[in-house]
Amino acid sequence: MVRPSAPRHLLGALACGLALVACSDSGADAAPAPPRPLLWRAEAPNGAEVWLHGTMHLGDPTLTALAPEAEAALEAAEALWTEVEGGLEATARLTEAGSYPPDDSLRAHLPPRVHRKLAAALEPWGLDWQGLDRYRPWMVQILLGDLQARRWRGTGPVLDEALRQRARALGKELGTLETVDEQLAAISTDPEADQVHLLEVALDRLLEDRETGRDRMGELVEAWRMGDAERLLQLQEEQLDRDDPAQMRWWRRLGPERNQRMARRILDRLADRPRKVYVAVGAYHLIGPDSVVELLRRAGWTVERVPSRGP
Repeated sequence: MVRPSAPRHLLGALACGLALVACSDSGADAAPAPPRPLLWRAEAPNGAEVWLHGTMHLGDPTLTALAPEAEAALEAAEALWTEVEGGLEATARLTEAGSYPPDDSLRAHLPPRVHRKLAAALEPWGLDWQGLDRYRPWMVQILLGDLQARRWRGTGPVLDEALRQRARALGKELGTLETVDEQLAAISTDPEADQVHLLEVALDRLLEDRETGRDRMGELVEAWRMGDAERLLQLQEEQLDRDDPAQMRWWRRLGPERNQRMARRILDRLADRPRKVYVAVGAYHLIGPDSVVELLRRAGWTVERVPSRGP
């Protein structure tokens, strides 16, 4: 959910780790140099070979250009597996799950101080809180992250979808590692008290950064563009309060629990049928001690970062 992503990393989680909420509806169309990919090659004892590509769910062409080493790996693979298959149906289900019924509204559930913070956060964008009043707190987090990442939305598909289009053109088999229901459960099942608290954490961070002039989303995008896994982890830790039980519950569900599911599906699918597969998931699923990369290593696979051929 590397998002535009709300508190867990608390702005970047959705851009780096949640394909269901990815956006791509505005931005520049310049021909870019490709980013240095967060790309690993993993080999199983039975000969299965997997390339793991850490993506950002954003559509700016400076982020979706494919580096030569990634293009070569995709061409060599038999199949491409992404997190989920997006599209209008997935978007509709997200919107439905994130909306209150007609006789209810966000304002009825927010303490006045949180409502004031939301109004203050929206004002510089020229938006009114009433435009978000139909949505539940977790959905408002997502929409705030989308607003913060709007510079990188782009006019084309997000990287994951661009990879699916390229794989389709190459005649590759397409698959997914999660279902829409599983991603929705990860982002929407907090008790309402936790949802309101997490929204307030996100608003406090946004307003604080505005006062100090810090561009946290820009830092996240640049770290990903440079393939800097250590910097991405540093940004995650800066924004995750491990003494906050609500944040930790949210983070475990968005990160480690989903990583376990993805790794198990890779292992199970390739146990009896060794193949060459290209896996593209949000970057935060591939870095850190609980990542898919580390889980494959613990399962006896050899996993190495693919050197970048770029500048």
